[in-house]
Formats: sequence, C-alpha cells, structure tokens
Amino acid sequence: MIQNPARLRRKTARLFIKEHIVTPSELDNWNTDTPVWTPYRPVQH
Repeated sequence: MIQNPARLRRKTARLFIKEHIVTPSELDNWNTDTPVWTPYRPVQH
C-alpha cells in the first residue's frame, strides 16, 4: 500500500505537533526505525 509521502508526512506532522513539540535533542535521539520523522532533521548518510 503506497501513499503519497508528502501527504502522509503532513498529516502525521500535524497530529504529532498537536500532541507534542519536538526539540532538536529529541530528534537527534529519535529511534532510527521511525523514518517518518526524518524531514525534521538533516538527512544523515
């Protein structure tokens, strides 16, 4: 099941922001198996 990533990201971000504001340190330590949050931090290769 493939969804539009931008649409999914926007929807998820809105829900997430409503629940909790993420700080940079939280993003740095975010679990790597939750790729939904990658737009919030620089992509690491």
